[in-house]
Amino acid sequence: MRRLILALGILVLALSLGTTALAQDAMTLTVLRFFGDCVDDFGDVTDLSGITSECGIITVLTNIWNEEHPDMQVETIVADWPGTTQLNAAIAAGTPPDIAVLHGRRIPIYASRGALTPLTDVMEAVGIDASDFTEGAADYGLYQGEFYGVPFDLAATIWHINLDLWAEAGLVDDMGAPMLPTSPEDFISAAEKVHAATGKPIAEMAGQAATVRSLTAYIYQLGGALADDAGNPTIDTPEALEALNFVLQLQDLGVVSRPYNEINGAIAVENFANGESAGLIDGTWRINGFDRQIAEGEVALKNYYVADFPQLFDNPGTFAGSHNWLVPLGQNADPARVQAAVSFIKWLSDNSVVWARVGHGMTRSSVINSEEFQNLPHRAEYASMSQNVRSVPREVWGNAFWAIVHEEVEAAVLAIKTPEVALADAQARLDDFILFQS
Repeated sequence: MRRLILALGILVLALSLGTTALAQDAMTLTVLRFFGDCVDDFGDVTDLSGITSECGIITVLTNIWNEEHPDMQVETIVADWPGTTQLNAAIAAGTPPDIAVLHGRRIPIYASRGALTPLTDVMEAVGIDASDFTEGAADYGLYQGEFYGVPFDLAATIWHINLDLWAEAGLVDDMGAPMLPTSPEDFISAAEKVHAATGKPIAEMAGQAATVRSLTAYIYQLGGALADDAGNPTIDTPEALEALNFVLQLQDLGVVSRPYNEINGAIAVENFANGESAGLIDGTWRINGFDRQIAEGEVALKNYYVADFPQLFDNPGTFAGSHNWLVPLGQNADPARVQAAVSFIKWLSDNSVVWARVGHGMTRSSVINSEEFQNLPHRAEYASMSQNVRSVPREVWGNAFWAIVHEEVEAAVLAIKTPEVALADAQARLDDFILFQS
């Protein structure tokens, strides 16, 4: 009897220890993200059918993960775009989330301060194949050769085209596809044909941001760069001056306009939807909205095509941003927790073809080449964009660069400054910023 009691005691103790071990193995990961809060619509949904919104897709993907991983739950913290205010507060308080999403251009400033966990080795450990990222996309997750982010998408500048207006100008081929210009002269010639046939511009730029994104694309295409070999910003260069003069020339000729010098692009977007322009220079994020408006008969736009940002000079190159998943647990984070976090990130990346429904370009060659991606509306029309994107220089001054260049280019667009003076002033301000930072 005594032996039986002793055996039962050992069994109870073993079960108790086993339960404790299981409890220790169970984990809750916190994910800080923007993309909106749609828990009322998708809080319990685990079926992705028909969902095309950023918020809906990321919410349902998280729901599916939680259903399939009862011992590794993901708890979402919804942040306001662009996520930096809440992330900074959490890091300062010593309570960073396990995972966060940020635009790739912001990675250097966080990584340089030790706020992010290096991911190259753990990515390999959980099975993320870095060689599957396109060359342009991979850059967005890197800082000093180390992955600190896993690139999830490419939110790029593209060319939205009204095929009916292009057809009026005789600029579609026998298959009904637009005959895209491949040089500055071709572009101006095509624009003149569109205007002669329709009285409308070949394209409008959606606000100040589209103007600067076009400028940087042309700098890349001209063989220029935004940083020198020492990692310092360069904007007062021959390539930048040629690119800025070309942007201003197109506006002076009236072939590419920016309505009323608008800042946010809303008028240009509305004009394109209403058939008042033959094209729109804006982002991938517009595609679903136009498709929906066409399907519901809300707009004059009917035959809609999406093209890469036009390559008019010798080199491929276009502007894009990229949402990256990162682990803001710092340099000395618990390896088990980091691996768990990156396992969730891998799962999101493996399902990124679903995220492609929102319109953004993809970062992985295997996804881009998949039948599921190619069958999404318009995606095959601009798939090469993922190979042609160029990232913001992977330096801590990246955000300052955009703020300063936006202001100085706007001064040139509004004829407050000459192009030469605008670029020289931008360079001087950037030089001062670097000096101050050091």
